[in-house]
Amino acid sequence: GIQAKGVLYNSVNVDEIERIKKTPDTAILPPVPENAIFMIFIGRLILEKGILETIDATRLLNTKYNRPDIHLLVCGDGPLKDECVALKTDNVHLHGRLDFEEVIRVLSKSLLLLLSSYSEGFPTSVLEAVACKTYVIVTPVSGAREILPDDSYGTVTKEKPTSDDIAQAVLQVLSDEAKRKSAVCKAYNRLVKEFTWKNTADKLEAIVRGK
Repeated sequence: GIQAKGVLYNSVNVDEIERIKKTPDTAILPPVPENAIFMIFIGRLILEKGILETIDATRLLNTKYNRPDIHLLVCGDGPLKDECVALKTDNVHLHGRLDFEEVIRVLSKSLLLLLSSYSEGFPTSVLEAVACKTYVIVTPVSGAREILPDDSYGTVTKEKPTSDDIAQAVLQVLSDEAKRKSAVCKAYNRLVKEFTWKNTADKLEAIVRGK
């Protein structure tokens, strides 16, 4: 007999993220050329996260599409670690699991977040990336269209994209710098308005009060 009275979304503490971004830089970045472009994956190393396709997409970008400047940071651990090690190239960097502050610092240094998950709730990594003004390429998992309502906010791919689908999405983003910068600003402003813990607490209070 329980009836829902509203929706409370996953959220982040933007003030805390801004504080971390202003602390001394200890981001775990590999030694690479100055013109290197960093993409980042954050999450468990399991099939459902699309990690194998993401690593292979990096190989395609470096070889098939002649973009040796693109690097992938893999932040996470899980049962597919050995498979990831076997697939990695010189442009794929496996960092293992990072704590929250390390994640924020690495996100702040990355141009793109890649999340090709087959099954997901409202991913915290997407919200953290938006808060760090990192462009998001994500599958249409739960919550994706709430934070990225259209392509002017970020890229929502098809379900279960192939390695080449992911590579093509990355190239499209990199081809238009002005659009990318506009998207991260729009997504950030939407996050601040809709997806902070303060906003969520206010919504909860309004629901409880019957407003």
